[in-house]
Amino acid sequence: MFVEIKSPRWEGQLSQELRDAGRAKQEKYQGIEGGADDPWCAIRASIRKAYSKFHTRQPNLLVIADDRFMPLATWGDLPAEQALFITSSALGEVGYFTTQAYENLGGVALFKAEAALGGTLKYTLLLYANPMALQETWLPDNFVKTFAEE
Repeated sequence: MFVEIKSPRWEGQLSQELRDAGRAKQEKYQGIEGGADDPWCAIRASIRKAYSKFHTRQPNLLVIADDRFMPLATWGDLPAEQALFITSSALGEVGYFTTQAYENLGGVALFKAEAALGGTLKYTLLLYANPMALQETWLPDNFVKTFAEE
């Protein structure tokens, strides 16, 4: 299986005005600042950036291990459902796994590692298989089943 890892960073969420003002050179978290987010866009952007690397003769997986203000895996399934499986174009286009446009990609995984109580690490991996993938690029069933059971 070929695995590509993308790591969108929090600086990419800043407006051009904030970047010009030097915000990207400051600490990531500043008090209780907040703002709107579009997590499905980050998933789609990662797919578009990586897609040319996926070949038609092997299973392909894109892992998104991001450093956004709120990591994609923290959102749960909603952003992935919107980015990958929505059948309407309400978000600008249909989900990437609803047509054959991304058939070379067997699936997407959202990965997060975070410190838990007691100093241990907690890992989250949310896996989304592409039902429109080519047979050759489909993720192995035992792989998908392993992560579906967690």
